[in-house]
Amino acid sequence: ALRVLHADQPRRHVVAAARRGSEGAPGLARVLAALRQAAAAQAQGDPTVQPS
Repeated sequence: ALRVLHADQPRRHVVAAARRGSEGAPGLARVLAALRQAAAAQAQGDPTVQPS
């Protein structure tokens, strides 16, 4: 299970998840999918997605 990534130091969370993902690709794939989803929502003007 992945933790919710908060706005505080998101890069650190992503780097840590990527390092853990090197042990098992599904974890990294979930992180990347979540980042893509957030980027798409932000691009469509979703007010719940805040730029960091």
